[in-house]
Amino acid sequence: MEKKQRASNRQRIIAAAIEGFLEAGLHQTGIRDIAKRAGVSLGNLYNHFSGKEALIAEIAQMEAAEIQERVSTLPSEGTALSQICALYVAEMQAIALPENAALTVDLTAEALRQPAIGALFAENEATMSKALRSLADQAIAAKEIKDTPALDNTLILLLEAAHGMGLRCAMNKKGVTEDLCHALKTMVLNALKED
Repeated sequence: MEKKQRASNRQRIIAAAIEGFLEAGLHQTGIRDIAKRAGVSLGNLYNHFSGKEALIAEIAQMEAAEIQERVSTLPSEGTALSQICALYVAEMQAIALPENAALTVDLTAEALRQPAIGALFAENEATMSKALRSLADQAIAAKEIKDTPALDNTLILLLEAAHGMGLRCAMNKKGVTEDLCHALKTMVLNALKED
């Protein structure tokens, strides 16, 4: 029973931190606010997390798990190039969720101020880059695209475009449309497709 309660408290603390960060931002959400919102004592919170940075590290781990899920649930049918397109679309759709967009903007700003936080999320970017490169290597082997010196940078630029459009969709409260998905796929194909 105690183990279940401990796990439950931990999840409530994480949820309270995310809710606080979404409502007030990272700087305006203090550890005491998180404990109160979670319905636990400050000491209980510190039994789970050493501070706000540890909570942010937990959010980075949650993001890593979400990235792994998106990569592992790509449709197995189709070409490697179609899987690349699908991954970019999945990234755009994920970041277009209002809560993801708000956290992304706040955490990015915080990462610029605190390199340690930036390092936590840089690992997730590296994971996504490796997944894209792996798919690109499959597309190269299938002669769908060419391996050029600029390929890695092109993959990253396309990812940033997908993220940027996701943020724009969240900001405009319009959601990701089929037309936008098609436009992103077309952009990816034009950037990568072998002539």
